[in-house]
Amino acid sequence: SNSTGPRVAILNRKLYSKRSIINAETLSRHLELELSTNVQVEYFEGSDFAHQVEFFANYDLVISPHGAQLTGIPFLPSCGAFLEIFPASYYNQVFFGSLAAAAGIRQYSLHPSHGDGEAAWKDLQETRSTRIRRQRRQVNMCPEAAKLVEGVRTMIQDWHECCRSTVSD
Repeated sequence: SNSTGPRVAILNRKLYSKRSIINAETLSRHLELELSTNVQVEYFEGSDFAHQVEFFANYDLVISPHGAQLTGIPFLPSCGAFLEIFPASYYNQVFFGSLAAAAGIRQYSLHPSHGDGEAAWKDLQETRSTRIRRQRRQVNMCPEAAKLVEGVRTMIQDWHECCRSTVSD
């Protein structure tokens, strides 16, 4: 692990994927300024499996839209975590959450509209339909910088705590 702080990256999807973080570069700069850390923006389109594994192994905290690019999360280092960003009317924390739990990786999520769990639960129920699920998740996103910074700040605190407890074990 890193003595100064976690290595942070945004794993984005290309715009044509219809589930891209359209303000990824701006968010990267906000995170760098607010949290005094480098934030790399990466894309997996055209990458082979070895490159994807290497990417996850080289970052402690990964921020990414919901999608198949997250299947590499078990390759995150110990104390690693990821923040999954969901489109407004789509929410399925279980999908990559179960993979994260099995790998001992912490999962965080950012959803633009869900202050309450009831709305998220309603969306989850409605998206059991494949047609609705496909339609709702094919949306490019523009997460609020302040909310993302707040989420990543929590991730960094948790990372430091995990690293300390790992050293003291």
